[in-house]
Amino acid sequence: MTNGQFPMTNCPAGMEGRGPGGARGVAMSDEKEAHVRRMAERDPEILGLLTEGYAFVTNAFRPDRKPAGLRLADAEGVARDLEEEGYAAAIANAYDERGNPRPEMASVWRRRRDARG
Repeated sequence: MTNGQFPMTNCPAGMEGRGPGGARGVAMSDEKEAHVRRMAERDPEILGLLTEGYAFVTNAFRPDRKPAGLRLADAEGVARDLEEEGYAAAIANAYDERGNPRPEMASVWRRRRDARG
């Protein structure tokens, strides 16, 4: 499925929860699609990831910027989990819903691995 320009994503369980009947992944919402579009307009690296077939998963704290005591996976942990699930993962700059940079965060992207790995 596409949004007319880039492929939509289904996020891994735990990123956005489960769909009806417990199905893994939830299709990208209109707000999330708009967020991805804004990021791609601002950042050529993100536009390149989309062009290469990567789909946005989530924003997560950079390992060195994660608040002490917060029990969430950082961006590297999310990427590692995706790779363990069989995806190629990438980390890029993060932006908020208005398109402003979030230096303490990183955006995490995934795509299915092809036969080459």
